[in-house]
Amino acid sequence: MNAEPIFIVGPTGVGKTEAAILVAKKLGGEIISAESMQVYRGMDIGTAKPTREQLIEAPHHLIDVLELDETFSAARFKGLAEEKIVEISGRGHVPLVVGGTGLYVKSLTEGIFEGPSADWGLRKKLRERERELGPGHLYEELREVDPKSAEKIKPNDMRRVVRALEIYHLTGRPISEHQKEWAEKKRDVTMLGFDMERERLYERINRRVDDMFRLGLVDETRRLMEQGIERNRTAMQAIGFKEVIGHIRGEYPVEKANELLKRNSRRYARRQLTWFRKDERIRWFDMGERPLEEVCKEVMEFLLGRGYNSVG
Repeated sequence: MNAEPIFIVGPTGVGKTEAAILVAKKLGGEIISAESMQVYRGMDIGTAKPTREQLIEAPHHLIDVLELDETFSAARFKGLAEEKIVEISGRGHVPLVVGGTGLYVKSLTEGIFEGPSADWGLRKKLRERERELGPGHLYEELREVDPKSAEKIKPNDMRRVVRALEIYHLTGRPISEHQKEWAEKKRDVTMLGFDMERERLYERINRRVDDMFRLGLVDETRRLMEQGIERNRTAMQAIGFKEVIGHIRGEYPVEKANELLKRNSRRYARRQLTWFRKDERIRWFDMGERPLEEVCKEVMEFLLGRGYNSVG
């Protein structure tokens, strides 16, 4: 019996949660969330966490494990997820790692270069040098010391430019060299990808955003602001809350927040697909307009061929 973890990926809104629950029930599996923001308590509607009913249908892990003032990273996810994989396998169940945060999935299937901790003093000096010497100076520095990374980073992406230079100065080696070492550790794993025709996906995303507002996203965001979400750099990256915060601050009406969230969610879905399409290990399944049970049947045929056993 194959008890190796199964990875289920795809863009936001495609239906990964529903499909994963069906697969988990068929295999006797347990789900490990690979969604970067679902770890936070209170960030429920905006992160599209599984419903109470869905949590009952199949065991879920790494959801609601952090308070809002705690930071999270791919490295920390990797450590927690690996512990859960061992626990679940030890119970004779199949771990299903499910989510759309590409870096989190990559941390388990390939490993990641964690890099040194942030040196805020060095970052401040680098940004001051950029202001003193003019826009583009740091990017030119990066081109000199790490041309491979410079090819992948846009000149105006200061966060990544500064981080790349920071790692170079702290380790004495370009970040591209560190990343190359980790890229060579790619594992042969079972990976399932769910997708559908683009316009249909966008329609699903738009409907889900409307549902979020109907269910109380604005009130949830107000409560999170009172709890200090704006002080957590990690949590503030979450699509869904930053758009609503602008509305709460009086910068635009709620209709504009709705429109921004739909647009940003569609863009995020495109980025996710671009990320995952590069991984040749993924076996893709078209959700299309067919019943979910039909998709699940096709998935199970594939998994049975990989040595997994059905329990129901």
